[in-house]
Amino acid sequence: PLRAADTAYVIFTSGSTGTPKGVGVEHRSAMGLVAGLRERYRLGDEDRVLQLASATFDASVWEMWAAFGSGAVLVLAPAAATAGVPLENLLREQQITFAVITPAVLTSMDSGRLPGLRVLVTAGEVCPPELAAAWTPGREFHNEYGPTENAVRSTVHQVAEVGQSFEENAPGSRGSGSVPIGVPVARTRCYVLDGGLGLVPTGVVGELYLAGVQLARGYVGRADLTAGRFVADPYSDPFSGVGERMYRTGDLVRWTAGGVLEYVGRTDFQVKLRGLRIELGEIEAALCAAPGVRQAVVIAREDEHRGTVLAAYLVATHDPDSTGTGGGADTIGVDVAVVRRFLGERVPEYMVPAVFTVLDAVPLTISGKVDRKA
Repeated sequence: PLRAADTAYVIFTSGSTGTPKGVGVEHRSAMGLVAGLRERYRLGDEDRVLQLASATFDASVWEMWAAFGSGAVLVLAPAAATAGVPLENLLREQQITFAVITPAVLTSMDSGRLPGLRVLVTAGEVCPPELAAAWTPGREFHNEYGPTENAVRSTVHQVAEVGQSFEENAPGSRGSGSVPIGVPVARTRCYVLDGGLGLVPTGVVGELYLAGVQLARGYVGRADLTAGRFVADPYSDPFSGVGERMYRTGDLVRWTAGGVLEYVGRTDFQVKLRGLRIELGEIEAALCAAPGVRQAVVIAREDEHRGTVLAAYLVATHDPDSTGTGGGADTIGVDVAVVRRFLGERVPEYMVPAVFTVLDAVPLTISGKVDRKA
């Protein structure tokens, strides 16, 4: 017989940190996902849901079951319409009311051209406050977070209204430079823990652990990896008679005084440079606030003469008075000297990249995320 604890599907992780691993997700976890989507977004048969993600990316499960679990229409995006003006045209022509789009793809689009989009969810990467402010008018804008290992979605934050600052959306925020990832979705528990699995106080950075109904079975055929990431949950009900597990995400977060989670960075996005530990996301957030910068990516690269150095890649802001084709507007040039000086006033000298490169657009993976390897 088919049981709720049986495997419903297997999705392989991107393999950004090694060989891809197959994550086995149970039927009850998938049902928790569907129930949560229906509860949160009030989807019905009048909605038209976009499927933008590849079937190899877990967001495709999110999109398909958002539609199939609510009687909505599912519209598959063709390969030629995955970003920019072609994607805008598809959303408008197909009268899409509900879509999940990564921040990297949203930066290539013009929010003013999509008046029919009722709900927009962004996920997969850090969402800058400026991007949220641009897309909030006229629709619901939600920022979600979740690894494959917890059935796609684990936390959610709705940006309340246009013009509202990041700090107002997240009382007690210390200004990490990104929209909060929010509060746990239904049937999910979030713990922010230190290296000894102790709960950290509000405002203190720790690693995020997830538990609850949506937790995956583990990595298929990889008991060693499963044991290292799916660990015993010391905070589960001691009287339940069942030993529950929690998933170690590798993501660094903190609780704000307002009770929401701020994403700080990845444990594997930290680099050590001349004995100093650096969080690359902190540099990227500061760069995105610089004049003329719309998007920034910072990586550590090996230089044959200087050893490990920081390299920054910048994309210029759009000119709102222009009518180019890149995303509704032409770009304004980035003055690297101005950006370097701006950054130097906000971070220590050792965090200022040695190399700045201006790109027309950042390369993306098939999942619509920034391709750091490229």
